[in-house]
Amino acid sequence: QRFSARVVEWEAILGGMASGALHVGSRQPTGEPVWITPKVQHGGFVVPGVHMAGGELMEHELKMAERLHYEAEPAELRRRLNEYFASTPAGLAELEELVDSGCYLVQAPEEAALLCTTLMLRRNATSGAKESQAVFEEIRPWFSKLRFFPQPAMQPVATGAEVSVATVQDVKTALCRVQQRSAENQYTKMRNSIL
Repeated sequence: QRFSARVVEWEAILGGMASGALHVGSRQPTGEPVWITPKVQHGGFVVPGVHMAGGELMEHELKMAERLHYEAEPAELRRRLNEYFASTPAGLAELEELVDSGCYLVQAPEEAALLCTTLMLRRNATSGAKESQAVFEEIRPWFSKLRFFPQPAMQPVATGAEVSVATVQDVKTALCRVQQRSAENQYTKMRNSIL
């Protein structure tokens, strides 16, 4: 299934290159705003129309929609969820609670946009309102395609310079495995077949 998804993505990439819709090497390869995080395939090729904060509705979006009694097509559902957080007192209160608790996950930069507007408003009511309004004007046309709110989490994500992802022994073991595999990786096989 993952392989077929890659094939479809590469077909979109090659089709976009052939039609001129995809400008390889450009800062805006698909012509969309530069702040939108596209999905990128191996080699740095942008998959046209596929965004890190987009795609199918995620489980937390479906749960939120159920909790709010929203029923609609996926694009309309995403738009309504974004509007809920951007413009309703209850949605804004939820964002405030997420900011205060730190109990959220952000997997793409866009998912932090409404959290950031909350912080702007908190920092300075007058200039924060202007900044927030500018952000809303920029992102609102994308409300049906992209997720601008984070995924709630059970506990805050650890931050700071003292976070350890693995022990020294774990890293050493992993590096030894990589070194052993390097002789058999795809790049080496291709290189050896050419030489």
